[in-house]
Amino acid sequence: MSDQEPDEPQTYVLTHLILGSHSFDIPSTKVEFDALRKAAFGFDEIVALENAYAANIENFIELEKGVTALIVANAIETFEMEAYDDSRRTAGRLIDNLLSSSRSFMDQCEKRLVKACGRTMKAEFADLKDKVKADSKAFRIMEILRNHAQHAGTSVTSITMGMRRVETELTCP
Repeated sequence: MSDQEPDEPQTYVLTHLILGSHSFDIPSTKVEFDALRKAAFGFDEIVALENAYAANIENFIELEKGVTALIVANAIETFEMEAYDDSRRTAGRLIDNLLSSSRSFMDQCEKRLVKACGRTMKAEFADLKDKVKADSKAFRIMEILRNHAQHAGTSVTSITMGMRRVETELTCP
């Protein structure tokens, strides 16, 4: 620590760096310094959670785009076995990525909320998660599917593609 005696008052200084080139000091008391340090740490945890959430949403959007592309391609292209295998692998990867990022987000929520907001938040989050799990069959199925994808292999092992030809006579008014 320092060479000062324990009874001697210490000066606490907040240093603000702007793009690493300019700094200025803000004098503060120990109470202010500790409160700001705790708030800055909590802010960092919340930003990390926001980034995990953004990754999860981006994986959801990628799944939606990917499935839409597969549907359109299936509707306008001729069927080939290689295309079927590519579609199956693509669908599996997109779903597995979403499931994995969703689980990662849930795990990070539990840990980071405690760091940012304290133990009470952990209990509240656990209670809410248990309620959602109990009330939502979809949540339970997705959790089982994610566990399978992580421990046993991809979540998609085959795809059923239906095709039929519809002929209609178009008339102009």
